[in-house]
Amino acid sequence: MNVKLLSKKIRFLLRKKTGEYLVSPLIKLRYRFRYNHLADPEKTIKIKIRDIGYWYTGNRYDEITFPGEIRGGDWSANVVTKEERLRDRSGYIGIRQHFEEGVSWPETRLFKEKHPMLFQENGRVKGTASTEELVQYYENHYDRLFEKVRQDGVLPASPEHPDISPLYIHIGPEGELIYTVDGNHRLYFSMILNIEEIPVRVWMRHKKWQEIREQILGHNGKSVPDELQKYLEHPDIITELK
Repeated sequence: MNVKLLSKKIRFLLRKKTGEYLVSPLIKLRYRFRYNHLADPEKTIKIKIRDIGYWYTGNRYDEITFPGEIRGGDWSANVVTKEERLRDRSGYIGIRQHFEEGVSWPETRLFKEKHPMLFQENGRVKGTASTEELVQYYENHYDRLFEKVRQDGVLPASPEHPDISPLYIHIGPEGELIYTVDGNHRLYFSMILNIEEIPVRVWMRHKKWQEIREQILGHNGKSVPDELQKYLEHPDIITELK
């Protein structure tokens, strides 16, 4: 492992542990005094893929952050539309080439553009040390995962499926569904297979959205102000009301 990559991993681990054991517990304690309707960060909600309008481009791993975080401010610098994100995304394009057009992995844009750069920067990609090893990894892992998603859909993370990691979204100030950094392959597979819904967890909510949740859930969904009626069918609301 090169020194630069090792240094980056050490810094990440220090930030992660600082956030996990010091900063996050203090913030969560403050939330308990401030909000009456905090969501369970491990709760799964179902969203329609077509309703994902945006993509979070900030590097969550460079921040002290945690599932269930509530954050205000302007997110626009770290958010792009889904169309912008996918238009030139070599991973998405490469997966479509392979599964829709039958292009072999080494001939996809993913292997011709992205992975050579990653090998040059890090020396290894997904634990492999060469393109040949990486191709074998993709055939053994992602080809099988694609067939599993075709047969079973996207399964939620749960105690019954400890090997499945959650898919995460953020929710913007007006309830916008913003995809994050985890589970890209499963999302891409779902889009290719025309799967309508996927199970996700919410990593971060905008402060304004949490305030909307507080108002609606405080009324238990009944007799809410007219300007909030449009949010009653939002997956982050209707799941709580049910």
